[in-house]
Amino acid sequence: MAHYYSKKIILLMSLLALFLLSVLAQGCSGEGAPAAPQKKYSAATVAGLEKIVESGIEQFGNPGALLCVWDEGYETLIISKGKADIASGRAPKIADGFRIGSNTKVFTAMAVLMLADQKKISLDEKLSKYMPDMPHASEVTVRQIGNHTAGYFNCTDDEAFGAAANADLTKRWKPEEIISYIKNRPLDFTPGSKYNYSNTGYIILGMLVERISAMTWENFLSEKIFKPLGLNDTYSPENSSLKGECMKGYVTLGTNPVEIAIDPSFAWAAGSIVSTVPDMKKWLEAVRTGALLSPAMAAEQRKWVDMGPDPFFKKYGFGLMQGGAQFLGHGGSIAGFNSFAFISADGRKCVILVHNLAAGVKEIGPKVIEYLGLNDH
Repeated sequence: MAHYYSKKIILLMSLLALFLLSVLAQGCSGEGAPAAPQKKYSAATVAGLEKIVESGIEQFGNPGALLCVWDEGYETLIISKGKADIASGRAPKIADGFRIGSNTKVFTAMAVLMLADQKKISLDEKLSKYMPDMPHASEVTVRQIGNHTAGYFNCTDDEAFGAAANADLTKRWKPEEIISYIKNRPLDFTPGSKYNYSNTGYIILGMLVERISAMTWENFLSEKIFKPLGLNDTYSPENSSLKGECMKGYVTLGTNPVEIAIDPSFAWAAGSIVSTVPDMKKWLEAVRTGALLSPAMAAEQRKWVDMGPDPFFKKYGFGLMQGGAQFLGHGGSIAGFNSFAFISADGRKCVILVHNLAAGVKEIGPKVIEYLGLNDH
């Protein structure tokens, strides 16, 4: 009898040993495995990127620059140069708020696409179906407005509008006021015949979102995009102030940068949003994966038209740029700020660059991506 129980105990111990070996094996590979340590960029790569960022400060005279790079398998790289605030001398930080300028257009376009997903809007329907009171509404489609092939005169190129906006930088503009400056202008070309970037179209799309959703543009973005995605530091400001710690925006007077305060409502749905680098990274990933859209509507977002001969900014979809051969994103410029936010289509690389002067990232951002693509880390 004792012999029987000893064999049973030995068998149980053997089974237990096999079980433990199995658990240990799962801990070393497969699901539940510890993440592989992320590599550091080489000193040469960091030095090369720092040189690119510094060249932007030197060439364009912006007080500060913040570059953040994500590359699969590597630690997040943050390069901060110059000053976020000249008065205090503080350097830019990754959590700083900044005006994203025309990166706002990706959000506005997403709102339209979400409504189209709900069958409340058809992208290829004439604007007159939804906004018959809008100039040239019977001539242009929603899609043409979104991809800048509608032909609307760019409101920010109108001298009278520019003079009015500059006369009072803290004026709170209504979108109808902005449209009033171009309402009597003819279209620049036959709709659909060419590409020409126009802020006017995105003011119109913001108004379309309001009319179809029965929500303000600001509330639609907050409730349907910012909150669901956890973009807690992204918002459309109510005045010239920025919330929390932020980069200060500057303009150049003579040779000296001077801080500027603006109410960005003159750019509204085309360029008024404030965000941070972490929120923009999260946003780019949501856009890349189509997190807020059906697969069919995400495909509509990427129906491209040619932008022109620029070697990096090649194609435009519905509020989305294709950069180079594989990057998705947008650029943004508004008084005091310039931003570049692009992610690779496979999600392996992401580059966000911010200047606190409205110049330079269109030139410097592509250099960063080119450098990362051509150099070993």
